[in-house]
Amino acid sequence: MSYSSPIFLFAFLPLVLSAYLALPSLRVRNALLLGASLVFYAWGEGIYVGLLLLSIGANHGFGLCQERLRGTRGGAWTLALALVANLGLLGAFKYAGFAADNLNAVLAELGLPGVGRPTIHLPIGLSFYTFQALSYVLDIHMRGESAQRNPLNTALYVASFPQLILGPIVRYRHIAGEITGRLIRVEDFAEGAGRFIIGLGKKVLIADTIAVAVDAVFAVPLNALTPGLCWLGVAGFALQLYYDFSGYSDMAIGLGRMFGFHFRENFNYPLFARSRSDFFRRWHISFFTWMRDYVYLPLCGTRCPVWRERANSLFVFLLAGIWHGSTWGFIAWGAVNGLVIVAERSWLLHHVQRWWLPLQHAYMLLIHLLSNALFRAQSVEQAWAILLGMVGIAKGGAVPHEVGRFLTADLAAAMVVGAAFSMPIVPWVIAWWRNSIEPRLGPGRGPALAGLAVPVLIGHGAILLAAALVLAARTYTPFVYFQF
Repeated sequence: MSYSSPIFLFAFLPLVLSAYLALPSLRVRNALLLGASLVFYAWGEGIYVGLLLLSIGANHGFGLCQERLRGTRGGAWTLALALVANLGLLGAFKYAGFAADNLNAVLAELGLPGVGRPTIHLPIGLSFYTFQALSYVLDIHMRGESAQRNPLNTALYVASFPQLILGPIVRYRHIAGEITGRLIRVEDFAEGAGRFIIGLGKKVLIADTIAVAVDAVFAVPLNALTPGLCWLGVAGFALQLYYDFSGYSDMAIGLGRMFGFHFRENFNYPLFARSRSDFFRRWHISFFTWMRDYVYLPLCGTRCPVWRERANSLFVFLLAGIWHGSTWGFIAWGAVNGLVIVAERSWLLHHVQRWWLPLQHAYMLLIHLLSNALFRAQSVEQAWAILLGMVGIAKGGAVPHEVGRFLTADLAAAMVVGAAFSMPIVPWVIAWWRNSIEPRLGPGRGPALAGLAVPVLIGHGAILLAAALVLAARTYTPFVYFQF
């Protein structure tokens, strides 16, 4: 089940919300939300809901042991066991096939027989809920957080469907109080519903429209690629990925708000960044702050020699690439971005910050588009062909694969709108209203931004209607990050 599927929008969510709001106590509401979350996950993953429950139970136990043994040798062993169990689970399901393929390649070169390749299904959301559950144990160890005594509350923290599949990766300390003591206010519910609708529009109206052309471009034979097609493919994918994933995050944050949770932001206009370092402070914030807090800082952060700090930064981005997927393309993506970050911290950023502001944005977008070829390509060979095409070294030129064949009116409109709203237009409008319009209204003329309420409501209604019509006419397109 997906947030953008009709069964979720028109059956599951209305039923769960109605029952949730009708229940008298938070304890019963939590039980309903947990049960609904397990049904939500089992709908698509079947028996793998058992794997989710195993992870929850194990980390609940690790948390209790960690609190009891904190500061002792037993606590260190408990933490080590938690790391091995969580990362081992993730590695077995996500990387066993990749490891077998590469081992077989080496054995073949040596003239030795290969090993069998395991066929293992990768459960949706495994990477996300593993990191979230692991952060629970790590916070008890590193920050002295109190362990949750009630296993149902631990399960709700890890498995609540508003953030279960693709995050944001929620820290336990940020919502621990809301698990046992939250209120649902009309303002929160309305804001959450609006945020959900915005995310739905991002996904259905922009990301899915662009995805059709991007998939077609990346299906073109390598010997038929043209420079125009390569640039269209990577530029389209940059917008598709941003609106697909930020749309999911908006929907998750909105759903959380409707159920009384306040999840933190996961995107902050990353395509408007002025450097690659700035980009990763704005993109998938919950993941990269996780990597900072639990990998980079424990390795010594900036409290060590410069060479070691740079090595740690590169290591963190290599891990980020590996986390995203078990292919050499993702590893190369992590290495390239790590090298760019190291270069920026060493000397490059000092020069970039002196440039004219549009050139800073252009620099970041160029790096982003080039690295996207590694992120989206199905193989290293395809990534290399795309990169060569982007610098003008392409073999294709046949009419059947010219750009005009892929650049439809729908795609052009989606890309123009997507490019425009990848900039902070909405915050600019709100700031203009507060600074230029509200002062003219005078005191006693209603709450702040009240004059925008009707246009916003009409806009939300139009987005919801358009998304519903598109969903009725178009086949379902899964979220890009489902594969991770």
